[in-house]
Order: sequence, then structure tokens, then C-alpha cells
Amino acid sequence: MFYAEGVETELKIAKYAWPLGRFMETEETVVIIHALSSNDCLYLTGQNITIDGGYMAGTSPAGLTKWAE
Repeated sequence: MFYAEGVETELKIAKYAWPLGRFMETEETVVIIHALSSNDCLYLTGQNITIDGGYMAGTSPAGLTKWAE
């Protein structure tokens, strides 16, 4: 994956702030969109699907402590 210059700090934060420890890859987003738009999900309507690698679920205090070091 390519990142813009000067984002090293953001990448370090993501390692500890997101429970998965990384940013989402484009291919992972495509898989979710494909599944939701397929005939297998016809009964699923009116939903807000959060795709955030567990960020909204929260970060462990241990992860935040590591970032502070």
C-alpha cells in the first residue's frame, strides 16, 4: 500500500488505535460491498454498516499505553 509523505505518525497511531492494528485494504472494502449488493443479502435493508476494523468497538488500554511510549 502506498502512503503520502509525512504520514509516519498516523501509521504508528493506527497500529495501536485500531484493534486490527492496520488500515483497511481496498480489496477488503470491495468484498464487503460485493456481498451486500449480491442476491444473498436481499432481505437486508435500511442498515448502516460500519466498516472500521473494530475502531468503534474501542481500543484496549494496553494499546494506548504502547502508543504513549
